[in-house]
Amino acid sequence: MTARVAVLVLVGALATACGGLQLSRDTRVAIQAPASMSTVSTPVHLRWTDDGATTAGRMFAVFVDSLPVHPGQNLRSLAGPTCAAVAGCVDRAWLERHFVFLTQRPSLDIGALPILGTPRGDPDVHTATIVLVDPGWQRVGESAWSVSFSLQRT
Repeated sequence: MTARVAVLVLVGALATACGGLQLSRDTRVAIQAPASMSTVSTPVHLRWTDDGATTAGRMFAVFVDSLPVHPGQNLRSLAGPTCAAVAGCVDRAWLERHFVFLTQRPSLDIGALPILGTPRGDPDVHTATIVLVDPGWQRVGESAWSVSFSLQRT
């Protein structure tokens, strides 16, 4: 019984130490395509449903094969502190070259994917992660929605 209590105390301490992170499932966005772990070809047609998540000018930021920025962090921080502080250093073209895409629609066609260096014969498994950002490119909330898929080799 004491081990059980110790585990509960530890879980409670970790939860409060994490700043009260959201622990419930956010269903505002549901990825429709591609199906999880399906094999696709380029362009990849990413499609999701949106339960009004992009109201008030919010947009979707789609990260391909990288972790999204932290809650409250700006997309410009991806370029590092020197470039992020310079107006115009990070624009949509810069983001897209780094496989981060912005859209207000619940869909996106991705023409090229990062080269992963997967060993010959193994599938290239890619992951797309969607988060919400405000008009200033600041991440809104903690929620993220992801799907993994493999690329058909030609």
